Amino acid sequence: MAAVILNSLIFSALGFLAAMMMESHYDMNNFTNIVITPMSFLCGTFFSLDGIPQALKWVVNLMPLTHTTRLIREISFGGSVSWLSMAAAVLFAAALTGGCVWACYREAKA
Repeated sequence: MAAVILNSLIFSALGFLAAMMMESHYDMNNFTNIVITPMSFLCGTFFSLDGIPQALKWVVNLMPLTHTTRLIREISFGGSVSWLSMAAAVLFAAALTGGCVWACYREAKA
């Protein structure tokens, strides 16, 4: 349950932060095309990450969806929880939530 809550927090914060930073709907479309779509296909959501090159694995491990997908999959199939992925997800949630607070203060000053 914690993995699902973390996933929800991470991506709601990412969407909120993106919305606060964008100037128009066109910019939001670019964000979706540049960030969200590649992340959904590269982070092991639809296929295993075992066959991808090592250099790409390094990049994929920098994305939050990789860690939340790994956590939810491990919990769903009764495996052990990857504490490294849990820590990464918590750090992503904290950083993105902090970014949202910063964006709100920035908007309030403008």
